[in-house]
Amino acid sequence: MSDASVSPIDTHLYPDLAEQGGLGPAWRNAARRAGVDLEEISWPDDFFRLNYASVATASGRIDLATAANRRVFSMNVSVDGRPRLWGGSDDLELLARAAAAWRDGSTIREMIAAFPFLETSRFEQAREDGNLLDVLWEFHLGDPGYETMRPVLRAAHDDPRLSRLYPSVTHETLARFTVDPDDRENGQVAIWHHAGRYEVETSWQATTRPAATPAEAVRLASVEIPDTY
Repeated sequence: MSDASVSPIDTHLYPDLAEQGGLGPAWRNAARRAGVDLEEISWPDDFFRLNYASVATASGRIDLATAANRRVFSMNVSVDGRPRLWGGSDDLELLARAAAAWRDGSTIREMIAAFPFLETSRFEQAREDGNLLDVLWEFHLGDPGYETMRPVLRAAHDDPRLSRLYPSVTHETLARFTVDPDDRENGQVAIWHHAGRYEVETSWQATTRPAATPAEAVRLASVEIPDTY
């Protein structure tokens, strides 16, 4: 298109989008053909207005975008900014039915069963199943990429307080254990590994304390975690 303020559409891959004025109108029309009530489809008014569309629902946001070099529409379903489901299809009617199913309350399992082009992570599935804590501990204790911090993870898993927190590892030198997996401000333990020694800091104690072993680091952290956790 000649207007440099508008994102281009490949008319060979997406002749229907070019004819209908972009992805948003084309998706809305496809939903009508599919007999799906999806009138809440919207699209941006900036540079990308021809290539993107979305549906805001009570159960999250559904974003659709065109791909380059081949005809496919990528779908991303997110809740509070966190991806829950993703995938791609060249069928706008199918994508409209998928969007309506999520809006109307389908679970992740139900979505993947009904729309096999969609996928999720084991962690997002665990969130839905209510066993994210167990899955995160299993993953971190078993992943070979966390070998350096595994002694800390094992000691923390054996501790009655730290084992109730959600584990994560950063750069293989920092283990975190958080009260809320999505918000560290709700309380956390941080244990660093430096040249064979450890440092401990928690949300309940402002200072950083040294520790000679993983077991000592975990003991220092554990005594500071309130019993309410």
